[in-house]
Amino acid sequence: MKSQDHSNMQANRLFAIRDASRIIGIGYNTLLGAASSGQLRTVQIGSYKRVSIMALNEFVEELESGRLILKPA
Repeated sequence: MKSQDHSNMQANRLFAIRDASRIIGIGYNTLLGAASSGQLRTVQIGSYKRVSIMALNEFVEELESGRLILKPA
């Protein structure tokens, strides 16, 4: 497998909200609230919300820049 193919697979990977909260070190309820309010881009698959690593990276960048402020749940 080419390195670029591996990178593309990682960029397209989807995570459950609970797993995504662990990856970036934010509480589950806080991240769920951000997803529900539209602050975190998600994908709906049936009754489940999933988050791509790309969306997580964008979300963290917004937090780091101060353009996004989260209220703990």
